[in-house]
Amino acid sequence: KYDDPGWFVDSTDVTLEAAVARELQEELWLVIDTTALYYCQSFATLYRYQERDVPVMVALFVYPLPQDQKALLVSNDDVAGYLRVGPETFDPTIMATPEHAEVVMRGFDFVYAILSTKN
Repeated sequence: KYDDPGWFVDSTDVTLEAAVARELQEELWLVIDTTALYYCQSFATLYRYQERDVPVMVALFVYPLPQDQKALLVSNDDVAGYLRVGPETFDPTIMATPEHAEVVMRGFDFVYAILSTKN
């Protein structure tokens, strides 16, 4: 099953954007420009950890991955692999939990809302 990258803010992260950058670098060896992050929304949900549900607050960001960075993604840290999907091909049942699927779907909704305002 798949999970979303990120999920945790360390005490050394000075901002949520810094946490996103650190998590993406740790998990996918992806170095990002935090000024290119789009904050979507925040919401409370449960995170399944060591056989128990832990209440967490999710801050959802979207990062427009430049074409030249797509080939640079490398599974690292606790990531065994990654899968790129779009809203048309996304199957929520591949995610570790329904809450993780919700995060992905909210990200798609945000991107579509932004794109629809540009047309």
